[in-house]
Amino acid sequence: MNPPRRGLLQSSYERVHVVLLVAIGAVLGTWWITGKLPLIYQSQSRFFMPEASDGFSLHNEAENIPKGPKLPTSNPETQSSLRGLMATSEFQLRVSAKFDNLSSRDIEDSVSIKVDKFNLIVITAEDTSPTRAAEIANRFPSLLQKDLRQRTMLDVQKKQEHLLNADQARSKDLEQLEGERLAFLLDAGAADNATQTSSLNSRLETLRTQVADLEVRRRTLELREKETRAQYERRREFIESSFTRESNPRIQELRSAIVSAESEYASLLVQHQPEHKKPKAKEKEIEVLRLDLATQEELKDKSWSFQVDPIRQDLDRQLSNLAVDRSALDAELSVRRSQLDKVAREWAVLPAFSEELEAHNRRITQSREILEEIRDRIEEFRLYQTRENQFLEVVEAAVPASLSRPFFPKRRLLSAISGLIGLLLGIALASAMARAASWREEAPW
Repeated sequence: MNPPRRGLLQSSYERVHVVLLVAIGAVLGTWWITGKLPLIYQSQSRFFMPEASDGFSLHNEAENIPKGPKLPTSNPETQSSLRGLMATSEFQLRVSAKFDNLSSRDIEDSVSIKVDKFNLIVITAEDTSPTRAAEIANRFPSLLQKDLRQRTMLDVQKKQEHLLNADQARSKDLEQLEGERLAFLLDAGAADNATQTSSLNSRLETLRTQVADLEVRRRTLELREKETRAQYERRREFIESSFTRESNPRIQELRSAIVSAESEYASLLVQHQPEHKKPKAKEKEIEVLRLDLATQEELKDKSWSFQVDPIRQDLDRQLSNLAVDRSALDAELSVRRSQLDKVAREWAVLPAFSEELEAHNRRITQSREILEEIRDRIEEFRLYQTRENQFLEVVEAAVPASLSRPFFPKRRLLSAISGLIGLLLGIALASAMARAASWREEAPW
């Protein structure tokens, strides 16, 4: 009769020493092996590229104001480009060049580049030295920042060179335009439009004033000549050369009458108001007597002799002089009128001059504005190169991991796992040993 088969649990209990030996051996073996392995430390740095970069302008102050908080870009193409730059062999070779006994292949194997759910680029570096792991993780964003700056500065320098060439070309164009404008002004005999207008206007007003003054003088000469001729014609050719005169008795009579009338007038003013008709009548009588007295001469001609009138001769000389003056004035007036007509013709073509000069000024102004804009952009590029541009924002810099907490190997965890595996193997071995013993008992030999 065959003995009953033992279960797995009973077999394990019967051979518990085997199970314990296998488990303890697995734990001790794992502990010993992990103690021989080099410790691997892990360090991480996190950074991002802002979605919107800071602007800079000399003209628009709004460009110098931040648009908002710097948030990580969510553009997958940008993130892939940044990861691609850091994944190149050349970039990893430059990272490894800072460390001894470290190749680009080691960097490729020990560094991972990922993007987390917050759109942050995470650099994870593993190394046997916690300090070097942190330095490797920090080396990636710093070197990428430097590369982006260098690439940007090279692009800025190229654009600045183009702008400098454009500045030289535009300066030559401006000199040519100013030369054309100067030649036009020299040909026109003017300094500028305002000067030409002011000069022509001043000359026009001066000539008009001179012509008007000459016409007035000519008219005055004509009137004087007419008056002198009338006086000349009124004079007799001969006048009295000598004569005798006697006192005018009428004067004394009138003076006595005036004195008497004034006395009566004073008496009437005592009796009546000045507005009364009697004083007024007496006043009129006095005025008549005074007028009569004024027309009387002190002496009356009695006898005379005749000679050529010297006043008439003087008037004749005056007429001759006036004729000469009028001829000279007519000649001067003719010259001034000719000058006035010439200036008037120049004034008539002044709009065309102004329009052409304005076209020159407009071209020069446009060229200067373009040149000023180019120079402002050159200055912006120059100032941009002096700035410390931050293309990347480091959120978390890597720090050396604790020496007691290596990333690999995790000795306790691996020992616990090995212990569990040892228990399973011990139970399996105990079960196998029990099965083998049962087979031996059942064997016919």
